[in-house]
Amino acid sequence: MLKPINIQKTALSPKVVLDKENNTFFILGKSITVNAYEFYLPIEKWFEEYFKNPNKLTQLFIYLEYLNSASLLQIKIIMSILNNNKENCEIKVVWLYDEDDEGMQETGKEFQYSTYLNFEIKEIGNDDIDNIEDIIINYGKS
Repeated sequence: MLKPINIQKTALSPKVVLDKENNTFFILGKSITVNAYEFYLPIEKWFEEYFKNPNKLTQLFIYLEYLNSASLLQIKIIMSILNNNKENCEIKVVWLYDEDDEGMQETGKEFQYSTYLNFEIKEIGNDDIDNIEDIIINYGKS
């Protein structure tokens, strides 16, 4: 059985939860880690293993307050892994961004246009940022 990944958020790296059993997949926070390759490699390997026997629906939520160019490259690799496995299951990416952050909205649009994935770009109000995990967990349940 594929073990979940649960990486806690730091000042330089996002919180990452990849849990097949609970169908929970998200990346939240800042991604300005010095060695993005080292940080994201286990995540990329997890997804590669996951897609050997995926859930019927894989819904990845991404909310990044900021990301550096090295992290951007690693997110592109994750998107590529998703894109390469879209025939194995239904995949949806929900790109969340602060209502005041046009740059992160544009980054989401670039990913949307560069993949063939079901992609939703969703604005999060400033009042909702502190409850982002609850929003993700309850997404689509109302």
